[in-house]
Amino acid sequence: MRWTSGVIALLTSVVFAAGSSVYPQVSIDLSRLQDGGLGATISADHQGNIVLTGVSRNCSLPVVHPLSTCGWLWIAKLDPTGQTILFATYFGDSKTPAGLVWAQPDLDGNITVLTSINQTSLPAVNAFQPQDNGNYDAYVFKVAADGSRIIYATYLGGSGFDNPLALAVDSQGSAYVMLESGSGDFPTTPQSVKSTATHNWVVAKLSPDGQTLGYAASFPMGQVGVPSLGVDSSGAALATVENQLFQLTPDGSSVQAQPLPPWANPNPTSVPDNAGGYWLAGTKQNQILPTTPDAFESSRSPIPYLRIEKGQIPPLAKPITAQYVSGFAIDPYETWRVYAATNAGLFVTEDNGWTWNPTSLTAICESVAVDPLDQNTVYVTSGNNFYRSTDRSATWVALSSGVIGTIGVDAQVPGLIYTTAGRSEDGGVTWKPFVIPQPVNGPCGSGCLSTNAVAVQADPVQGRRVYVFTQTKCIGFCLITPGLLRSDDAGATFVGVPMPASAGGLAVDQETQDLFLVSNGTVAVYRDSILDKPEVLAVPEAQTVAADPGNPGTVYLGLTNSTVIQSVDGGRTWTTLITLPAPPSLIAVSINGVLHLTQPSTLTDAFAFHYNAGQILYGTVFGGWYTTGTTAALGSNGHLYLGGFTGGGLPLKNAWQSNFGGRTDAFVAEFDANGALLNSTYLGGKLDEQVTSLVPQDDGSVVVVGYSNSNEFWSQFDPSAIGTGSYFVLRLHSSP
Repeated sequence: MRWTSGVIALLTSVVFAAGSSVYPQVSIDLSRLQDGGLGATISADHQGNIVLTGVSRNCSLPVVHPLSTCGWLWIAKLDPTGQTILFATYFGDSKTPAGLVWAQPDLDGNITVLTSINQTSLPAVNAFQPQDNGNYDAYVFKVAADGSRIIYATYLGGSGFDNPLALAVDSQGSAYVMLESGSGDFPTTPQSVKSTATHNWVVAKLSPDGQTLGYAASFPMGQVGVPSLGVDSSGAALATVENQLFQLTPDGSSVQAQPLPPWANPNPTSVPDNAGGYWLAGTKQNQILPTTPDAFESSRSPIPYLRIEKGQIPPLAKPITAQYVSGFAIDPYETWRVYAATNAGLFVTEDNGWTWNPTSLTAICESVAVDPLDQNTVYVTSGNNFYRSTDRSATWVALSSGVIGTIGVDAQVPGLIYTTAGRSEDGGVTWKPFVIPQPVNGPCGSGCLSTNAVAVQADPVQGRRVYVFTQTKCIGFCLITPGLLRSDDAGATFVGVPMPASAGGLAVDQETQDLFLVSNGTVAVYRDSILDKPEVLAVPEAQTVAADPGNPGTVYLGLTNSTVIQSVDGGRTWTTLITLPAPPSLIAVSINGVLHLTQPSTLTDAFAFHYNAGQILYGTVFGGWYTTGTTAALGSNGHLYLGGFTGGGLPLKNAWQSNFGGRTDAFVAEFDANGALLNSTYLGGKLDEQVTSLVPQDDGSVVVVGYSNSNEFWSQFDPSAIGTGSYFVLRLHSSP
């Protein structure tokens, strides 16, 4: 059963686009719902209709069968194809100040809307609380499924500040509102659990007709987090906020609070099941979780080092035992000897990467370099210390402190080395700082501009030539600007390289002296290292580059889509060498064209854990590289849907999109009631996408709401649409 798309809708800042072979579009400029940074709320009902809600004070969006042609809030429902507006109406006074907006359809298609308000003139329809009680109240109203009437509209709050945070609707149509409350007189009922604190979380339940308060349970709050709120079929509410989870009885008479496990923070999503338990979903970072034996994935650990030969990654006899690798250095004469700087010390291989052994230097190492004029001399930066070995890493001497960052060793001048501290002419004993050209001082945040060295790279052939990577920043809040300088006199004077690069984004062909640069994903080459107009290469977005010292014209690029490509003609043509689990951050090339790669050391993965009575029934990790779980939902069939954004390497099954688009893609995964993976897919193009909400349907499909910055992702559904940046609504279902 392959996951397929039955319905696609793309909601751009320009046009609403529905996916079919013909595009009779409805013009809906959703940028008009971003007044004050508030943006659109997009969801779907259980019939697959698309619901749009947002604040818009200019009254220029379309209206169909409206209750009002102008107001502060616009709400619309479109059919499942996205090509027909079933209704679209404004609500309230166009001058009414309003905060964030939540909208939640019930099983019948009625739409409950929640917002915060400081206004006394809004309509009260069948209201539990017809008037504003304080300086900031919640406001809840329900629109009939066909948009023909307001079923109820009510204020909700006390005399203090009552700020709504989340909305849920149960199977009967009752609304559950979670608030941050400073009102000691917040409306409540006799049986409701009540806190005596002055600052509380409140979960309030309104009857389906809005005329009765079922309960308003309050409990002391700490710092504000990003809450999630859900309700099961019995009416028991589940709220997750900060680092705690709160389970309320259906009548609100008691609340059970329990701390979340440390690995579940920050801001997980809690989803109640219909048996008194719940699912907890979110993101973990470099942690081993208490997964169950039947987990889809029990753990995922970073693989800091990969050895690639002829496009293959064979298993190593003895790998590097460290969490991350921060730099490589290759012996200039016996090029099968390679050093690796890691968080667990300095490692060395004598057989071109097959076996790795720790050296006597076990401190955290940031950078390593071998003297090109004396293969016995090795330099390392570790913390603020600079070390030198003259016996191929057998013993070490600490030469100086305050020397950090990458190391460059001059290709022709003995004893001349470079770091961000400047240059040393005596092999690291004494240092003379670089005189970095400074920008003209001026206002910038709360201070002035300054430019500092952050990394260095010595030219592999030209003596006294060094490249210095810089950052220009200020005291206060401002952008940090990268730069790249070159000195041909060992750092006495500098000239700017037209395109800046980051460390790892520069390589020089030792034979041709062609200089390759990666600048913000773009790759350029300066032929013969002449700093005139760069030759920009037509290659995908890259983040690291390396030249093969043993083969002139051979260059490797590590792409953000986790692919390594190779050129043997100086970057004029390229072929794909291999696709990796993650984008490589550094590449070094040793004898016989063997590649030594380091991958990012910070690994995030999504997780899903099923709890009941405090016990883990099922727990799994799920992810590729840099996978973040942003939302989860439970279908009526008991299937769990998990969504978010990810890098490459995602486990796929019945994928609607099997290729990783690039940078970060949205993803959706479906697990059955026992935790088995049924479906998983990428959703994305070359830039960034993410899933914001999931709405399971009774037929087993799921409506996916997300955001895309990739033109090629949504143009496949609407070739006529222009611009980048769009909401998307996609319905996925299984088919043979």
